[in-house]
Amino acid sequence: MERPIFALDIGTRTVIGIVGRLEQEEFIPEAVEVIEHQTRAMLDGQIHHVNQVADVVKKVKENLEKRTGLTLTKVAVAAAGRALKTVKYTYHKEIDNNSEIKQEDVKCLEVEAVGLAQQQLAIDGELGEGINSYHCVGYGVINYYLENHIIGDLVGQYGKNSGVQIVATFLPRMVVDSLYTVLKKADLDMASLTLEPIAASKVIIPESMRQLNIALVDIGAGTSDIALSKEGSINSYAMVPVAGDELTEAICNQYLLDFNEGERIKRLLATDDKVEINNILGERLVIESAEIINCAKATVHDLADKIAEEILSLNQKPPQAVFCIGGGSQFPSLPEVIATKLGLPPQRAAVKGKELVEGLKGDSFGLIGPEAITPIGIAVSSGDQLGLIKAEVNGRIVSFFTASTPTVADALLAADINLSKLYGRPGLSMTIEVNGQMKIIKGTIGSKPKIIVDNQEAELDQVINEFAKIKIERGEDGLAAAAKLNEVVHDLPQKEIYLNNELTIIKSKLYVNGQKKSLDEDVRDGDKISFNMLENLGEVLEAIGIAKESIQQKKIKYYLNNKPQSYLCSDINVLLNGIKGILNQVVNNSDSITINEKGNNCLKIRDVIPLQLKAPTNLTVNNKQLTITSDISQNIMKNGTKATLDEIIADGDKINISELPNNMIVADILNYLNFNTKPEKASARLIMLVNQTPAQFTTKLNEGDNIVLQWK
Repeated sequence: MERPIFALDIGTRTVIGIVGRLEQEEFIPEAVEVIEHQTRAMLDGQIHHVNQVADVVKKVKENLEKRTGLTLTKVAVAAAGRALKTVKYTYHKEIDNNSEIKQEDVKCLEVEAVGLAQQQLAIDGELGEGINSYHCVGYGVINYYLENHIIGDLVGQYGKNSGVQIVATFLPRMVVDSLYTVLKKADLDMASLTLEPIAASKVIIPESMRQLNIALVDIGAGTSDIALSKEGSINSYAMVPVAGDELTEAICNQYLLDFNEGERIKRLLATDDKVEINNILGERLVIESAEIINCAKATVHDLADKIAEEILSLNQKPPQAVFCIGGGSQFPSLPEVIATKLGLPPQRAAVKGKELVEGLKGDSFGLIGPEAITPIGIAVSSGDQLGLIKAEVNGRIVSFFTASTPTVADALLAADINLSKLYGRPGLSMTIEVNGQMKIIKGTIGSKPKIIVDNQEAELDQVINEFAKIKIERGEDGLAAAAKLNEVVHDLPQKEIYLNNELTIIKSKLYVNGQKKSLDEDVRDGDKISFNMLENLGEVLEAIGIAKESIQQKKIKYYLNNKPQSYLCSDINVLLNGIKGILNQVVNNSDSITINEKGNNCLKIRDVIPLQLKAPTNLTVNNKQLTITSDISQNIMKNGTKATLDEIIADGDKINISELPNNMIVADILNYLNFNTKPEKASARLIMLVNQTPAQFTTKLNEGDNIVLQWK
């Protein structure tokens, strides 16, 4: 015969003790004791007054010893599900874009996220300092991310950034410590420890049902505890800080009852059509149960809303069914309302009692409703305790609780090992500039940590034995960024055009920090890389060697005889497909570009001489017309220096042109005539007439004068 099992369910309202035996996987209860706390020694499942709780536990133990004749020294207990801390945490990390993501990489990502969540809980919490104030008892993955987008599975993917969103459940260390203290004061040793949701799940959701997505809701006095089964295991837990007490208070407020009377009436609603109440005024009333249930309708809906909201947050979708246990679950209509809030048919939520526990024999003991599930579960799962495992991590002994088979990951979390800090550092990056745009070239990703278990290389999910020796070594650092120009620029642009009617291939040139380079040279941190895209006329001309400024029209300012003047011109005239080109005009392959390097509309000095300075003098000499033009070129100065008529006027030039004397005489015209100044005969005499009037060589001439020069 198997040795007797003593199990205790230390709850907010009551302490329930069960003594029974396991025979061939069947649990046979022999005695049950239920004692209510006389004070608020426990609140929301947490022991607040150790001595008072210890007194109740000791009384339960002594009563069971009297009934069974046994001496009870060891007991199976459970930590309250309401004491669990559930944390959602999202974690992203850079990864090697050239490597396929493997299962071990995903596991590392998950463990890093759980570790960071545990650290965050320790920072935010009020139950002690340090990560070891909490034990991780399970986690589930909500989403995986690749490049910040949700993805179904990371394994086999490639990318630069991976991420995971997890929901992890932690048990405060002080909860376990207070349980140990209470038992010690009651002269009991802890034979096994489990979690209340795990214990309840053990008997209500057997392993054969855990492929189904089922929500187990334990509605107690102060809190409602939630556990979720999925894909073969119970992997998510949560707690809502409202439960049966809120329903009791709603009844008390409506009918002016003290709390104990309200609690008594609440328990009768599920079985009696009418109940007799005694209010604080001393009145004795008989009221229909339906009326009382209706007065608590708003509270029922509020409680169901909170439970459904937490289930959906944890599960990301409605479960397939809801199992309700605990005393609060017996309140009429509550399970059906929870189902409706989840979008399920009402029949998908059911209250589960001891009669549905597989392998339970006998019904002579005092537990008859859903409140029986947790204490029975504690007894049945006493052999599958939340084990306290010890392991050696990097030479230090650590202990941790686990609800399942212990793994390397569990030990590393208990040892406060931050995996993210044990990855090799990524190699130094380079920052460069490419055509004015900043670009970062990253070094290689560091390697993951190396894990050794009992002198054998291992992975995070490897199962470990008690006192396993685990060593974790930091990964190797990545290599610094390195690249050649052809990895940054790839192919330089080129254009095939007709340049001055000749087919020409224009190739862009590559410059690094202003120096011409070839594509096979190395890139260095801080380099400024530039090359011509050859997209428009200005860029094509620049590649040919013609500055953009040379074809742009510019305003030339100059001075003519000290008076400011201006004109528009360009140094070079460019036609694109026969039309005057514009710098931002797109150039395509096979386009025609014609370049006239003589300029466009640039003025010479001769173009700006005033008409009055270059007007000719018209005369009649010996009955023939003679036009005399003044030689103005002898009187031109540019910027203080003698200049010619064909010099280009540039910006800022100072042009000065002095007028010729306007007093031409007869002697001046001899230079323009084929006139023999010596007579053929010595006796000949020179006749000079101006307008039929005798004249001398010094006689002044005017426009239109008629001149006669003859030897007689």
